[in-house]
Amino acid sequence: MRQLTSWTFGNQAVTGETLRVGENAAKLRDVRYADSLPVLDFLSQDSIDQNADRLGAHQRQLANVRHHELVVLKGGHYLHWTQSKAMAHTIRAFLGHGGTT
Repeated sequence: MRQLTSWTFGNQAVTGETLRVGENAAKLRDVRYADSLPVLDFLSQDSIDQNADRLGAHQRQLANVRHHELVVLKGGHYLHWTQSKAMAHTIRAFLGHGGTT
């Protein structure tokens, strides 16, 4: 990870993406998932602790989705590094429903 970070840090693509974060976020403000699209959303507890509205924002984003699950896991932003087993179990269970309610 250290090598990858060093290799990509500050390259033209990463710099451009960073400069457009606010603009891109504004474009996505009212975008919603399709009602019939099954959505499994993982959210870190640390993210909620750092921003009290983070959970509510995720809940609002899923409000129209008929089949969704929002899972809060202990840890930081990179949950796949620390919660891979719990995530794999949850993903298998979610997919076991065949994407239907």
